[in-house]
Amino acid sequence: MSKSVTKKNSTLNGSEGSTSCRHCGKQIPIELGPNGPFCSHNCKMQDLSKWFSEGYRIAAGPAVTSPDQPDDAE
Repeated sequence: MSKSVTKKNSTLNGSEGSTSCRHCGKQIPIELGPNGPFCSHNCKMQDLSKWFSEGYRIAAGPAVTSPDQPDDAE
């Protein structure tokens, strides 16, 4: 007796089995290939370049000072 293998399909952006490139928005299959969530090596490198040039930033909370640090306001 053989088991039937079923493939899970996720619904993203309203289309089953596909997602959009994180850089250009082109529809691509949901299976991640060698370029990850990008449609091509070019889009992958352009996104990486944006990180390197600080085009993307991760928000940080307010700075926390310890009681041992002198207050700069004085």
